[in-house]
Amino acid sequence: MAHHHLGGRSRGANDTPTAMKAAVITMHLFFQVPFTHIEAKTGVSESTATKIYSRARQDAGNEDFHDMLASLSPKSERPGRVPKVKQGSKLSHEIRQDILRWEDYRFEEAAAPALHKHGVKAARSLIERVAHQHTDPLCHGPIVRGIPPKKPALNASQKEARFEHCSWLEDLIKRTQGKVIIICSDESRKQFGPGHSGGGKARVSRPMGKDANEYAIPEKSAKFSFSFWGAMCSDDRIPRPCIVWEPESQEQKDELEKKLIKDNEDAKERAERSQRNANIQGTWEYNHMKSVNYKIRGDNERLTQQGIQKGRRYTRRPEQEFKYEVFTRGKGKGMDAAWYANNILKLLLYPYYFAV
Repeated sequence: MAHHHLGGRSRGANDTPTAMKAAVITMHLFFQVPFTHIEAKTGVSESTATKIYSRARQDAGNEDFHDMLASLSPKSERPGRVPKVKQGSKLSHEIRQDILRWEDYRFEEAAAPALHKHGVKAARSLIERVAHQHTDPLCHGPIVRGIPPKKPALNASQKEARFEHCSWLEDLIKRTQGKVIIICSDESRKQFGPGHSGGGKARVSRPMGKDANEYAIPEKSAKFSFSFWGAMCSDDRIPRPCIVWEPESQEQKDELEKKLIKDNEDAKERAERSQRNANIQGTWEYNHMKSVNYKIRGDNERLTQQGIQKGRRYTRRPEQEFKYEVFTRGKGKGMDAAWYANNILKLLLYPYYFAV
């Protein structure tokens, strides 16, 4: 089946290009080509070709070739019907400016006051055409809906850091000939309630091409929320861990607080033991301190030889190398470091890592 060059096979007489209509009339009027053959040669279906010829003859009032071609001149999309919102009209400008002014409203909601003021009723499709296709003195291009990111745009140094990290990963994969497995983990908070449909990604109206980071919308309180954490790697033979965090009960908070007290006591005991062992020859801690301070002395010696004072460091003491820090709970309402360490790192991520 042949296809015309302006969009493939015609679906009907209305969407057939004027040039193709003229070809149908010429073939049938001058060369008596049957409509079935016209379909095979042009891709215009037999029924459409028949309708094109009949309508041209009816509009011309005869079968004169020139009169029939003249009847094909472009007409308005809906003859006799005036558009409700004309391009460049005052109503068109007001609708577009209201859409940009009330950026967190849907098109039809933002346009409602202007339409009511002018006594015009319009379908959503018409308002979308005004936003997408019309222009006004303050905005010469289309107005679109988009989702503003919750995080600010990356600056140059952040982009450079990400590029370096990706380059390191690429180099690692090449050096190991792909014999490395990278585990990725992340958590995401989900909110439900007014303005939080789609994970809280509310849409705003803005001129096409404008940076979405420049648009802010009012924060609406969520009805409820939860956080989801998951980890994965390329080896799908091992079940991938995941967990849903919900606000803790008082009993759960008390239980974790007791566990933190014991963990802090154990961590303090380990740190003090390592500090004592650092002074005993033959222990791992002693050799570690020796290696660390040997490097510091070597670096200081090289700086001295070069006549550089800045950058020299003091040798480290066991209390500095094997520090003890008290682990406490955060004051925020979400998943804090203590909960993350006890319920995700220890119970899920580390076991998954060793299994991989």
